Amino acid sequence: MDQQSKSQSVLEKFSRLLDVFSNPPFRFSYSNVVELVSMPKSTVHRMLNQMVDLEFLERDEERREYILGPKLGKLLHYNLPRSDLIQVFKPVLLQMAQDVGETAFAARLRGNQVELFCVQSPETDGMSYVHPGKGPRPAHACSSAKAIIAFQDETFIDSVLNEPLHAFNSKTVTDPIKLKSELANVRETGFAYCREEIEFSVSSISCPISLPGAGVLYAIGTISLTHRRNPQMQSMLEDELLLAGNKLSTLLGSVIVEGSVNISNLSS
Repeated sequence: MDQQSKSQSVLEKFSRLLDVFSNPPFRFSYSNVVELVSMPKSTVHRMLNQMVDLEFLERDEERREYILGPKLGKLLHYNLPRSDLIQVFKPVLLQMAQDVGETAFAARLRGNQVELFCVQSPETDGMSYVHPGKGPRPAHACSSAKAIIAFQDETFIDSVLNEPLHAFNSKTVTDPIKLKSELANVRETGFAYCREEIEFSVSSISCPISLPGAGVLYAIGTISLTHRRNPQMQSMLEDELLLAGNKLSTLLGSVIVEGSVNISNLSS
């Protein structure tokens, strides 16, 4: 067999094994997989282990089963349409905005950028609310970008912080060493802040959303005029963000656990 044919043969086997995990119950033991594919046991065993090493699959040691791994989980989420994600995030953000009395927003990782894709302000009369810009957000200054980037690997973080960092005003931090220290604090506390680093008098706080099998790809936050915030308000915002973040983690996590991207089921 020539090298090209051999490569195609390996890819075909790889594809057949992945096809197994695209069907319910989306988790299978070694013996289950052997029954479902026409391949020698030794080949199945070797390729399953290779797929675990490559993070395409994960092994549940307690149940002795294989499930989709973080690389495939990320691929699924990267390809979810923005319109579908908004259906999931919008009601949660609206409820949080009503509860805290400030604008709530959501962001996601897309390639090497963080983009803000959903914003909800409270449905009340007589108040003015800050509305953040949608689309790509500055990695070094936006709270949602910090919340997501803090949980990526060191190579990713270095690549982002080594880019030219724009100083929006005198409060913008552009020193990579100081920013790395700030990201370490985000990992420790679970919260990221923008303290007037993009625009004077405007502050925001965000928290990451960690997904089973995919890591941190999303963040949610609130934004307001700085003078409205005090220690009591800050504590309340953090509590509300954690509650909303946990709910969204459960909803979005089912995309991976169930091997489905049927958003209509998630938002119900």
